Amino acid sequence: MKNKTIYFLGCIFLFIGLIWLFLPHFAHSHIEKEINNNDESTHFENVIYGLIGTLTGLFLITISNKYEERKIPLKNKTYLKEVIVTLSISGGFIHASLILEHFREWIGYGLFFFVVSIAQIVYGIIILTDLKTNRNPLKNKSSWRIFYLAGITGNLIIIVIYIITRTVGIPFFGPEAGIIEAISPIDIFSKIVEILTVIFLAMLMKESY
Repeated sequence: MKNKTIYFLGCIFLFIGLIWLFLPHFAHSHIEKEINNNDESTHFENVIYGLIGTLTGLFLITISNKYEERKIPLKNKTYLKEVIVTLSISGGFIHASLILEHFREWIGYGLFFFVVSIAQIVYGIIILTDLKTNRNPLKNKSSWRIFYLAGITGNLIIIVIYIITRTVGIPFFGPEAGIIEAISPIDIFSKIVEILTVIFLAMLMKESY
């Protein structure tokens, strides 16, 4: 038996990732034009998106099998941390793949994506360091709870900014201030990753008390 929730999420990521990975470029272009009227992604960028989805799905399916075999419950801290590492680093690479595109629009937009991508990747690496070595980057439970809360807050801020830019318009800054951004497939994928990160961080924070 597998952990059904994680296995199901893994199957979704794997299915979407494989489809996006192997779609021909004209199909990518058609789908993106249906969703938004902005410049479409290059074929290389779409391949990267597909790889991220596929690898995330494979990882989730693998750990769903591993932890069910060991009969380790969803509340297990090691299990939660491994999922968070995968989600946070995946989110960072998604934002990293969009840095150059946003630098072309305005340096401020590019810097925002650069900072977000670095923050998400480093966040995942800190938790990974705690998992894989005997070095505890943070010395006590209170520090870890603050760290988890910071991760929850940061991801929620990113999600809120996304909602604002897709409903009200880009706030205040840059040449596209006030313009409502279109929704793209990679946006939806990254928001799913961030929402899951918030959920698993909240679970981990609860288990730290």
